Amino acid sequence: MRFHALTTLKDKRENGDYEIYSAIEPKTAREAVENAKQFLQRIRAYLKSELENASNKKRNQKHKPS
Repeated sequence: MRFHALTTLKDKRENGDYEIYSAIEPKTAREAVENAKQFLQRIRAYLKSELENASNKKRNQKHKPS
C-alpha cells in the first residue's frame, strides 16, 4: 500500500495554497481516496486488536489469584 501517497497529496494541497492555479487530476484523487480507505481499514483493525488485547489483559488480571 502506498500510504506515503497521502503525505504527498497533503504536501501538494498545502503548496496549492500559495499557487495561482492548483489542481489534482481525477485519477490521482480516486487513488488517494482508495489509499485513504485502506489506511483507515488498517488503523481500525489495529485499534480493535489493541483494545481487545488490553481488555483481555485486564480481564485476566481480575481473575488472577492473589
